[in-house]
Amino acid sequence: MRRQLERKKREREDLDPVLQRCIELIQGDATSGQSQLTDQDRLRTFLKPLISASGCIEGADLVTLCTSLECSSDDLVRIARSVPRSVSSFDKIFPDEFSFAVLKALTPVDVNERRRLASAGEVTEDSSDLITYYKTLFQWGDGEWSAFLKSLSTPLPMTFRVHCSEPALRSFSSYHLGTRPLSSSVAENPITANRGGEFPHVALYGCSHEAYHADADCTLWSRTLHASSCVSFQEVVSALPVAVLNPSPNGSVLDMCAAPGSKSLQALDSVLRHGVDCPDSVVWLNEKDRTKATQTLPARVKRYHAPNVVISRCDATQIPRMYQLPPRGQSEDAPLVEKRFDFIICDVPCSGDGTVRKERSVLASWSPKYVASLVPTQKSLLRRAIDLLAIGGIVVYSTCSMNPEEDEVVVAAALETFQEAVELVDVNEVLKSAGLVMHSSGGVMVPSPMEGTPYSSQRPFQPSKVLRVFPHKDDTGGFFVAAIRKVGMPRMTPPVVVPSKLNQWMGHKRWMRVQHETDEHWRSIMTFFGVSPSAEAEFLKNYRPVFNVNPNGGPQRRIMIVTPAVEKIIFETKPFKGPGLELITIGTRAFEAYDGKYMSGAPCNWRCVMEGASRFARYATKRKVVLNASDSVHSSILEQLVEHGFVFQEKLGEALRALFPEGEDWWTSTGDVHHLIGGSLLVGVVGGPANLQGDNTWWLSGTINRSKIELAVDESLRVFALLTFFGRKPGVTPAEEEEGDSAEVPN
Repeated sequence: MRRQLERKKREREDLDPVLQRCIELIQGDATSGQSQLTDQDRLRTFLKPLISASGCIEGADLVTLCTSLECSSDDLVRIARSVPRSVSSFDKIFPDEFSFAVLKALTPVDVNERRRLASAGEVTEDSSDLITYYKTLFQWGDGEWSAFLKSLSTPLPMTFRVHCSEPALRSFSSYHLGTRPLSSSVAENPITANRGGEFPHVALYGCSHEAYHADADCTLWSRTLHASSCVSFQEVVSALPVAVLNPSPNGSVLDMCAAPGSKSLQALDSVLRHGVDCPDSVVWLNEKDRTKATQTLPARVKRYHAPNVVISRCDATQIPRMYQLPPRGQSEDAPLVEKRFDFIICDVPCSGDGTVRKERSVLASWSPKYVASLVPTQKSLLRRAIDLLAIGGIVVYSTCSMNPEEDEVVVAAALETFQEAVELVDVNEVLKSAGLVMHSSGGVMVPSPMEGTPYSSQRPFQPSKVLRVFPHKDDTGGFFVAAIRKVGMPRMTPPVVVPSKLNQWMGHKRWMRVQHETDEHWRSIMTFFGVSPSAEAEFLKNYRPVFNVNPNGGPQRRIMIVTPAVEKIIFETKPFKGPGLELITIGTRAFEAYDGKYMSGAPCNWRCVMEGASRFARYATKRKVVLNASDSVHSSILEQLVEHGFVFQEKLGEALRALFPEGEDWWTSTGDVHHLIGGSLLVGVVGGPANLQGDNTWWLSGTINRSKIELAVDESLRVFALLTFFGRKPGVTPAEEEEGDSAEVPN
């Protein structure tokens, strides 16, 4: 992410000269009586006289634009065609495409700055073709229409969702939201409680956009909680699809278009809630875009410690059918069993007109032809989702658009295609039964038949069963949710397949099963951490170790843990036809081998990493140290560890004996505190302000070598621990912290 930010900054510094001249022209108007207008309004005023009756810039007007910008039509086409699905040509430039490119160049690089400035300017009736379109479509009265425009002119509240998958992280969240001065406007505003009840397995908190950016303490604590995986920033409407789906702990979930991952993490949280083991669980996250599939999604999922996850890259409209291989010894001609999913999230690419409150540039980029270009893909995605759904399973279709062409029309087409094999689930009743009251309800209309898409009178569309969320009714973004249950198999002839015709997963050679009974690496880990045979058997019931190797079959330096259900999919299931589905990552890291000669003298050359520590610690009897944050000696050691990342042994002195009690035979070779056995270490933290204990122990990854004890965790986690347990920021002493607090108290 840091590299992407640096790349964007370089691109901004090397801005296209034509774009630069256009920006100078429109921003120059700020000194000539238009200072109260936004850049978007000034750009619209600049282009409006040049737009012909056909809605484009052409002929003499195109020449005038080229003259004012000191460029040729080739330059304008180059800029306009940088917009996705551009249709501009050398003799015809569409103003919405050109405006999108200009406004994108004006957008702040940093996402926080962009959202902070989202409230700039007022959205009026003539702000965009999108506003004109909705005024004609919705036919609201003056009062409701004014409320709608006012809501679009104000930025979204800042909201986050509390993670429930690990007990320790949930305890941290409860403590911060209940007792810490995170921000009164956040802690006293549990969004779900204000809506009439408790959201099923979803704890949402938030505050106004202005309060979040004005309160430095609120911003610091919210972002620290996010970095420590206690919470995820997520909009209220974004949480609706998974709340409607409510996947069970032992079900299989598919997220067809997963990036950037908010709904994916929520689905994982729903499945792994309260830290339960889910050996039969699979949460499959698919994304078409290579960068998002290989960087964005893995980076977010990595912090979540989920052994039941699979990330893949494929065009979701062509996700192949998956078949389980017949057991060994069975004839290859035996019927194959198709793997289907119990829950599917179909959050499709859309025009995004419901995101105006956080991305004002949508007003300039929206156009009817752009919407029309998206609908075929949306229909294909929903059809494929129903194809992959198990009988009795549910697919939730959602968009961040309020346009019926992208919403009701797509859902109605799917109902018409699958007829009696599917039924529409009442989304509003599902949410109400869960205690969530939305002020928006139902669709706005029954979709009229489009050309070539006749709707059966026997399968009428029921708009009251879907949900369209309007910004002015729920203080959210615009959104649409519909749910479809598969009640039978459609009248379609399935493809005939035999095992010899099945393909391989793309990237399947990157993983190899660990032969846990004989593998020397695995046996070394079990012995080093003191895992008994019965504890190992219990571990293997819930998790399966898998080697992660490089594409060339190089050194096996990483061991992942996956659920048995994920293992079965990767090694005992194959795809049939399709363009190919590339596996990006599976499960979560558990162990890594030390680099080169580092720790070469250790009895075991493997360390338990942070992602696997909380799941593995309860099976280990050795190499575990528990620090009680409420004890003065332990607290002193913990403070040094989280602030500096390490503690030299000579600074520990006799405190070592408090950490490693007598009778433990693993921590020293001679009984002398200066002869610690080097290698991996599991550091547990209990006590403290969050009152951690038992199953709520916070487990971290550490290492002991000849000179020091150190934590092998990200800096963000150490900052979080320093703030949580000691109430101060890195590099600030307790005296300086008290002085800063007292300075803020008025006389």
